[in-house]
Amino acid sequence: MRARLLLPLLISLLLCGCGEGEYTYDLFAMNTVISLRFTADDQTEADTIARSCEALIADIEQQTSRTIETSDVSRFNASESGIPLGEHSRAIVETALEISSLTDGAYDITVAPLVELWDVISETPCIPETAEITAALARVGYEQLTLDGDILNKSAPSCAIDLGSIAKGYALGKTAELLSASGVKRAVISFGGNVALVGEKEDGSLWKIGIKNPLSPAEAAGYLHIDGGCVSVSGDYERYFELDGRRYHHIISPKEGYPTSNGIHSAAVYCEDAMLGDALSTAIFVGGIEMCEKLYAAESIHFEALIFTDDGVYMTDGMNKLYEEENHA
Repeated sequence: MRARLLLPLLISLLLCGCGEGEYTYDLFAMNTVISLRFTADDQTEADTIARSCEALIADIEQQTSRTIETSDVSRFNASESGIPLGEHSRAIVETALEISSLTDGAYDITVAPLVELWDVISETPCIPETAEITAALARVGYEQLTLDGDILNKSAPSCAIDLGSIAKGYALGKTAELLSASGVKRAVISFGGNVALVGEKEDGSLWKIGIKNPLSPAEAAGYLHIDGGCVSVSGDYERYFELDGRRYHHIISPKEGYPTSNGIHSAAVYCEDAMLGDALSTAIFVGGIEMCEKLYAAESIHFEALIFTDDGVYMTDGMNKLYEEENHA
């Protein structure tokens, strides 16, 4: 499967100097809309850079998608004991296992049996039977995985993984690296709810990144004012179905087997590493504010978090300096 790159939707949005313009490309890959906005000297250079990004993203998807039969993920899930991983999937799994350990399993890529069971984006979603959930839970547990060099092993044949909570972040970070290496001075890259920034704004001001209101996603709850890095958001408004007045979303608790229900509606994470931020936003959504505070206090990983809950908004200390609430008056 190859990402489908569309021709520039908007060319020379903002002239950035003599002979330099801003170019925007959209493509659909990894089950999400991806937007690339970056500076280049001319149309030919911009097209070449965009095609390189397209090829990189397609390569990552080929290794990490659970729905592509030839991917590393599909081959691992079908294997009895494990397989060698490609460069991209290996890097992702290594980080995923580190986050699983740090979060005591609140983050867990072996949640695949539960994700498949719930299948919230199907045309006819339904609530699984209790016995089905119990059976799926018995197959979940990151402790079943060991990474030995490039070989990912499993202790049980039924163990299966899903990298949907981290692969987009990895692809986002790699795309940002590619743009920077290509000589791009400034770029904004969006992978659905994840955003990465390259370089500085021409006028030297901070980037302004909107954060959706999870209770009204068409509106911004506020804005982050940052000088670079990556922002990742996990929310209960992205993919879900409703039944009898209750929302069943796609972020499944690996310990309970149901869509996470802890009063959190979205978790936004700001950090330098896009892959890490992607995994952390899911981990914090599932693990809650207590988990967030534990990770933040440990300082083994550096991030800031913004969490929207039933009781209001929670922010880490550093986030207070970055976040501006939208004034809807």
